[in-house]
Amino acid sequence: MIKKILIANRGEIAIRIMRTVAQLGMQSVAIYSSADRFSMHASMADEAYCVGLPEPQHSYLNIEKIINIARQAQVDAIHPGYGFLSENPDFARACEKNNIIFIGPTSQAMADVGSKQRAKELLQHTSVPMIEGYHAANPSDEELLNAAYKIGFPLVIKAAHGGGGKGLKIVHNSSEWQVNLRSARREAKKYFNNDELLLEKFIDSPRHLEVQVFGDHYGNLIHLFERDCSVQRRQQKIIEEAPAVNLSPQIRKKLYQYAIEVAKTFAYTNAGTVEFLLTTDNKLYFMEMNARLQVEHPVTEAITGINLVALQINIAQGNPIPFPQPLQPKGHAIECRICAEQPKQDFKPSQGQIHHLTWPEDGRVDTGISRNSFIHGHYDSLLAKEITIAETRERAIYQMQKMLHATTITGVDTNLNYLSAILKNPIWAKGGVAINFLATENLFPFEINPYLIILAGCAIEIQGKNPLTLFSNTAPLYWPLEFSLDNKLYNMQIVDIATDNFTVLYASHRHQVFFSICAQQLCIEFAEKSYKFKYVRQKNITIISTNDHSYELHQSSNKTATLHNQSLETKIRAPMTATIVAVYKKTGDEVKKGDALVVLEAMKMEHTIYAPENGRLTALFFNEGQQIQDGSELLELCYEA
Repeated sequence: MIKKILIANRGEIAIRIMRTVAQLGMQSVAIYSSADRFSMHASMADEAYCVGLPEPQHSYLNIEKIINIARQAQVDAIHPGYGFLSENPDFARACEKNNIIFIGPTSQAMADVGSKQRAKELLQHTSVPMIEGYHAANPSDEELLNAAYKIGFPLVIKAAHGGGGKGLKIVHNSSEWQVNLRSARREAKKYFNNDELLLEKFIDSPRHLEVQVFGDHYGNLIHLFERDCSVQRRQQKIIEEAPAVNLSPQIRKKLYQYAIEVAKTFAYTNAGTVEFLLTTDNKLYFMEMNARLQVEHPVTEAITGINLVALQINIAQGNPIPFPQPLQPKGHAIECRICAEQPKQDFKPSQGQIHHLTWPEDGRVDTGISRNSFIHGHYDSLLAKEITIAETRERAIYQMQKMLHATTITGVDTNLNYLSAILKNPIWAKGGVAINFLATENLFPFEINPYLIILAGCAIEIQGKNPLTLFSNTAPLYWPLEFSLDNKLYNMQIVDIATDNFTVLYASHRHQVFFSICAQQLCIEFAEKSYKFKYVRQKNITIISTNDHSYELHQSSNKTATLHNQSLETKIRAPMTATIVAVYKKTGDEVKKGDALVVLEAMKMEHTIYAPENGRLTALFFNEGQQIQDGSELLELCYEA
């Protein structure tokens, strides 16, 4: 019997596992890096041990240290969660060697599944359809390039070991080859400790479907239906739903058939996910199998009523799957991933401390953050997952919209508005979008005139102020207010204040605005029309919300640095706190517009700085491997006359 489990992970998945462990009457042991010593997962566990420095290779990826802690804590089993060591067969073998139950597949099954070459070799004699490609063992760069020309562009470079969008690059033509190849190798080495790559033919506009499977040690295999994970940015999922919509009974039957066949081929036990691409002409192709619990597992729990973590533990204890193959899912479930990022700036990650935090009262929220939590650049940008279940997809969408609207996070930028915009998009609402949906749809426009948000900010700032203290007797008679919204600066001049109105001068236009504020509710009248808002203030940030969207208004702040808006600057500054992982040019090199100059890595995402114009690189201020701060000068360019 398992009585004590170490969770070899952090954040929301560690907490989610701990809750089930407690429900089963077992004890939980947490590990934490020095950056996570005051985290939720460390404080929630029955016992917690520091595993090392913040960098994952020194903490959450340190197999020897984790095993030593497990032995010290005298645990019976280890649950790896997802990410980090969850698909590392060496970690599973280390558990087996030390008589610690690994809550997952056997190390051999994990090795077979984790190596895409080995997986394709084992599956080539089955009925499972596979994508054309090149998957030789340990190919050199030259061999990959030769194979690429034979396959033809566009194509996909993939890490041969691991998943989650890491080490995956779409190469549209030969001019993009070198930069993408180096990036794929770099990510594969960093996240999976193996830079082996393979190639696959690019499939245009497919859907991404996956099937949850479970196997026990008695030969029983079941599926728990499918999930649609096609809403992706930068090859990573942000909205998942179950079951998939707009699928024919024939396609659904094939999905389940192929998924079970894959699991049988690998003699698979415990939880796994078999992933497929569905083409526009309804052809299915096997993509990969993930030998772990998925981030999006809660939607499967919602439509089946089965606690997947409890089922994992039950199987790991040597028990058979306690129920037959479920026949039908119940209802429709949607999950949204809330991330610390800036969608309008190529999803640049955001770091900092959480100042204000509210979660919706209805629905399920899986999170690892609390008020005052610090979001570090060492780890994934995922802050929380919100999950809802309803009788119909339409009702689930409505409930998710309410959940997102009831969520407030200040201190870091988030994708809350972006998620809301997706849910309201008419193309997504029809169901069955392709994985390039977000790349082809414009989801960024403001729902209302941003000037109204600025006026609301003025009203909030003015409330309760004595006008006699705001205006100078010697300077021009106005009170200056400066706001930044969506990286645009607004310099407002308040020229008159009364009990229920104020007059503002902006861009040579003079407007009188009537307002009323009561208990965090704001009404303003502008141009003879009334608008209603809710708001929350925290230091110099005000979150102003309509029924559909929230807007983060910064006072006396002008953060305009982005990856693409520095075209007139000779000195290029870092748009985030990050690590320099690649430098493509050296001082004195000629550069052409669009050339890759420097690659930054933060929160498990790479961001490339490109040359904004033709010119010459006159100075490099940092080297590869160095840490940089937001706003630091990276390099200097001299542009052509």
